[in-house]
This record gives sequence, structure tokens and C-alpha cells, in this order.
Amino acid sequence: RDSTERTTLAGGTVLDPDANERTFRSDARRQFLSARAQAPADAGVWVLSQLQRDGFALRDDLLRKSKFGGDEISAAVSGLVQQGKVIVAGGLAAESTRWRQLIEKYAAAIDAEHRAHPERAGLALSELRTAVGKELKLPGAFEAVVAALCAEGFAQTGTAIHRTSHRPALPPNLQAAGNRIRAALAAKPFDPPARRELAPDSNAQQALRFLRESGEVVELNDDVVLLAGQFARAKSTIMKRLREGGAATPSDLRQLLSTTRRVMIPLLERLDREGVTERQGDARVLKRSRLSSSG
Repeated sequence: RDSTERTTLAGGTVLDPDANERTFRSDARRQFLSARAQAPADAGVWVLSQLQRDGFALRDDLLRKSKFGGDEISAAVSGLVQQGKVIVAGGLAAESTRWRQLIEKYAAAIDAEHRAHPERAGLALSELRTAVGKELKLPGAFEAVVAALCAEGFAQTGTAIHRTSHRPALPPNLQAAGNRIRAALAAKPFDPPARRELAPDSNAQQALRFLRESGEVVELNDDVVLLAGQFARAKSTIMKRLREGGAATPSDLRQLLSTTRRVMIPLLERLDREGVTERQGDARVLKRSRLSSSG
């Protein structure tokens, strides 16, 4: 403007308030500026050009430094979503192709984990979080990716994410060890071999870990594990005895199950932790809540 600040002598439209000299002459930058120059009043063009350049952005940050108002920007985003050009996931906005590539990349990583480690529940969420964090340094990005994956045939279980069709299974090199462990535990249901006998080598230790994590065996302590079915049977037998006869000592219950103190004590401690039994002096009784629920 002139010195009176009333008459415009020259002017222009700011196409990029965060211009960078290092990338000014790149093809991507020229396309970005050209698109905006040809449609200076079209908020949709400006939103799409930003996402085509950056790939991803926080939705609330789109065109923050522009002449467009919030309603215009919101309407532009909605129109681009309807056209399939933009994806909105949580608080993120993304160019559709880039978002699709990102989700397919992480889906492939989960599938690769299933192939490499069929015995595991899936890809650790901590690994996925690290990978997303390196690629998308935006708040809420990890949650948006997980939600997108879960909408496309994946599920989150505990600390892992997996295909809904995935069922953990021992890999071929561990199947023989797993079968030996199952057979040893079944042979002596309430007097199982010590862990060091069950799993004397690396393969057996991996197989035992799988059986524990999959719920096929129940760990009583660092030394004793039972098949899940045998644990359920022992639990039911003890509950029946305490319900009918009141208090019973570990020795009474040990004889009832024909087991040893090595197994009986950690078994009762496990039932105490689960709220099935409680200790009264040297004996165990059924927890009051269990008595009332049994009628």
C-alpha cells in the first residue's frame, strides 16, 4: 500500500506460508503451488494439495495458516471424503492412496509375523507403535492405524494384534516337543514332572511357553504346571469337598487328589489368588462368595 495505507500498489496471494527454499524447485512443490494458484478460492483444492504433499496431517491443522474459515475447511474435507480422495481416521486426515499403502504395509507385517511365528498371538502392539511412530509423528496416529486394521479383518488381543482368522499353533520344529509335554502331563495328572524335566532344552521350553500362553496348561509356580483340563478337575473336586464337608487341611485335600505336597500347596495358593478358597489357620475353606453363589 502507499504511505496512506489506503491504496494497494501491488499484492499477491500466499500459496504456502511455510515455504522452504531447499524444495522450492522440486516437481512436487511446483505441482503443489500450481494447483493452489489455479484455484485460490477453492478450499477443497488447498486441502487436497496439502495432503498430496504431506500425506498425513491432523485434521484440525489443515489450512490453519490460510484465509479459509473453519466451516469452509470442514465442508471441503467432507467433500473430499465423499469423493474418496481423503480418509479421515480419528483426528487424522490422509490422502487416500497414502493411507491405503500404510494400512496394507502394516497388515503385511502382521501376516509376516504369523508366518514366522505361528505359535505367537500376533504382532506385539509395542512393535507396531514403534513402527507407526517412526512414520507418523502425529498424536493419535497409532490408535487410528489400529482402528483401521481392526475394521479390516484384524483384532487386538491383550498386547498383540492379529488376523481374526489366526489361531496360534506350534510350528513344525516344536510339535514333537509339545506332544511329549502333553503326554508327560497326561500320564500323571496330579503329579506332573518338574518343569526342568518337562522342558530340558530350548525347543521344549519354547513349546511349554506356547502351551502356557495358549491356555493349554496352567502354571502353578516356577516348578509345577498342569494341563488346563486337569487343573479344572482339581478345582472342581476341591470345591465340592469344601462345600460338602467344610474346612479341610492341605493334607486332606492332597489325599483326595492322590497328589503330593509339591503340587498341593501351589495349587491351593493359586485357588486362594483366584478367590475360590481362603485360609483359616492350617485349613482351607470355600470363599464366602463361592458359598453364597452355590446356594
